[in-house]
Amino acid sequence: RFPNVKSLRDATMAQLEEVKDNMSDVEYRRARHVIGEDQRTLKTVESLKNKAFNVVGTNMTASHNSLRDDYEVSCEELDFLVKTALSVPGVYGSRMTGGGFGGCTVTLVDASAVDTLIATLQEQYVRKYRNRCECYVASPAAGAGLADLAGALDTIEHGESGVSSSSSSSSGISFADIWVPVAIAALSAVIAFAFLSRRKA
Repeated sequence: RFPNVKSLRDATMAQLEEVKDNMSDVEYRRARHVIGEDQRTLKTVESLKNKAFNVVGTNMTASHNSLRDDYEVSCEELDFLVKTALSVPGVYGSRMTGGGFGGCTVTLVDASAVDTLIATLQEQYVRKYRNRCECYVASPAAGAGLADLAGALDTIEHGESGVSSSSSSSSGISFADIWVPVAIAALSAVIAFAFLSRRKA
């Protein structure tokens, strides 16, 4: 129907709706997740540049809901962790992460609410599942970049160790610029591991 659509990332929701009747319900929902996830990712990039963390969080949670309902790769424990995290003031959004069918969630939260979030997740999870929820605090940092190998060799030759690195200039913006807003001292991503040993087959 649409020759310009070579993969789902080229498709729009409107195009998907046009061919919905030619697809099974499962095919339709899977395609809706992929198209929607691509759109959410692009919107999140712009939101990060504008430091619109509420929008980032909304996209994270929408992503989880789509993974749960349309892609069907979540599970009861992950849904519980996301719902519990979202009940904590200071949480922007939460979603499952990894391959699905269990594992962990990642939550975007204001630094001032990290301790409350961890305490709430651990208390509620052990109460419901009689199992421990491990939480790890991480601060966003710059991703992969260009390494100054010549500088590293020079340092080694002078008896010092270490590699000097600089971020790639291709994007024109560093993650440090994105993640250090004046209004928010720091943001931490809390990864809550859901141990599923008690999960019934």
